[in-house]
Amino acid sequence: MKSLLTKMFIATTILWSATSVATEASTKGRVFLTFDDGPINATLGVLDQLKSENVKATFFINAHHLHGTGGEAASHATEALQRLIADGHIIGNHSYDHMAHNNRPFDPERIIVGSYKQVDEELSYFEAKNKGPIKEVLGEGYNRSNNQINQMARLPYTNNWRLPGLTIDCPCCTLDKIDIVKVVSPTGACPVKTKSSTNAIKLSDHFADNDVRVFGWDIHWGPTNWAVKNVSETLQDVEELIEDIDAAFADKSCATEKFIPIINCQAPPRNGKVIVLTHDFLFENSYRGNGKDVNLPKLSLLIERLREKGYMLDTLDNYLN
Repeated sequence: MKSLLTKMFIATTILWSATSVATEASTKGRVFLTFDDGPINATLGVLDQLKSENVKATFFINAHHLHGTGGEAASHATEALQRLIADGHIIGNHSYDHMAHNNRPFDPERIIVGSYKQVDEELSYFEAKNKGPIKEVLGEGYNRSNNQINQMARLPYTNNWRLPGLTIDCPCCTLDKIDIVKVVSPTGACPVKTKSSTNAIKLSDHFADNDVRVFGWDIHWGPTNWAVKNVSETLQDVEELIEDIDAAFADKSCATEKFIPIINCQAPPRNGKVIVLTHDFLFENSYRGNGKDVNLPKLSLLIERLREKGYMLDTLDNYLN
């Protein structure tokens, strides 16, 4: 009897493995949902939605929310961070305060000015200043494998990449002054390296030298109109976003956001992978509009449509697998 059960177990394992390989091989590609600028109260609603859809995502964290200084509704930020780890999502490093200690106000085009100054000083906002509060909140959970705060980073405002075999820079993602006409060409290219972006590039190099993977993004799922009062309610429609994702997998240009250089989606190690960037704050009811009511259903619809089209949803710790 024991021998029979052993044979049945082995046969079941082989069948499961074969099915898994076939399923992965048959997917059209992998889509990585990433959420920036949490944890905030809105993160809890996102987590509930992801759990109901049985999806794991990647969250890039700014720890200043844990201190209630991020300018968002963050009274439950600690709970949100604990749930991120408990629910099995991946967290990465997005600096302590999203470079708010340097930034000057947005200009009408929402270009960020003066984000990166002294590299050594900026590094501290990714190291102790960000990691310390996170470790304090998570306790033993800080050692969980899905806490990738020491292995994975995304620079605020800056679509830089540092992966094995891949280096991509955005030379004018952040400016030194509001002078967009001189820096950015009419085609949206970035021919001039600003001092701020140059320092961000140096910071990215430092991370790479210390085995920290730096992730940018291919497609920004954000508002279509930043000028209106209820900006969250202008989040791009799902079908339009799906068209962008389809185009990326069809070997068209990624990095769809204005002023960000064209990035070849099919260049190894990016072939068959698309990273979608969005933000936690878009999924809350706040002064920006009824984002929770309008956009959480969009999140579920996006997941449903991606699955219908044969895409697999994955987390960035598996990006190079």
